[in-house]
Amino acid sequence: MVFVSHEFIKPRTIEHRSYQVSIAQSALNQNTLIVLPTGMGKTVIVLLVIAEILKRGKGKILFLAPTKPLVIQHSKFLKEHLLIDEESIVSFSGEVPPAKRENLWRKGKIIVSTPQVIENDILSGRIDLSEVALVIFDEAHRAVGAYSYVFVARKYREKNPDGLIVGMTASPGSEIEKIMEICRNLNIKNIEIRTKDDPDVKPYVQEMKIIWKKVELPHEFSRIINILKEAIS
Repeated sequence: MVFVSHEFIKPRTIEHRSYQVSIAQSALNQNTLIVLPTGMGKTVIVLLVIAEILKRGKGKILFLAPTKPLVIQHSKFLKEHLLIDEESIVSFSGEVPPAKRENLWRKGKIIVSTPQVIENDILSGRIDLSEVALVIFDEAHRAVGAYSYVFVARKYREKNPDGLIVGMTASPGSEIEKIMEICRNLNIKNIEIRTKDDPDVKPYVQEMKIIWKKVELPHEFSRIINILKEAIS
């Protein structure tokens, strides 16, 4: 197995996959929406982008995810694979007091957070997006309407017009108008799409084995089913 070699990635921890490297290189050149099926390594691609931004020493990195469990998951992944002081990777949530978030922002190189917290901290003047070189939007299909992703992206463009944006999603939607809305709201100029059938992805796709197991329903479920059957009979 060949591994990624980078001064900011721990040796022999990330498998070198050509499609991931190719997408990461593209995302470093322009604002990009990454569309990949679940399990094909969107977060690894983002890791490659983050490592290169760290190498360039351009500024802070803001990694946004819609839920606290995802924030914890992404923060853990970055700490496991990036070759930097773990204390420079900080996590925000609504449970962290505002004064502490302000202090963590000053000290952190990579901030992983829910977007609502960042929106609140922008409005209160606790953080300055001009210090940020890269913003990542996980589950970027949420960047529509009044969702906080839209606000953060707009403020980021105002503070740092040359700052880099990467969105990632497994499900951008089938309607072209919604995809275009996401791209407008995140100032996306480039879309990188791969499917499990693409030639550079196919070698890494493992066939899924499904085993069906029948289990007995709890008594409460059986009772509800019987009530519903009686109601429609």
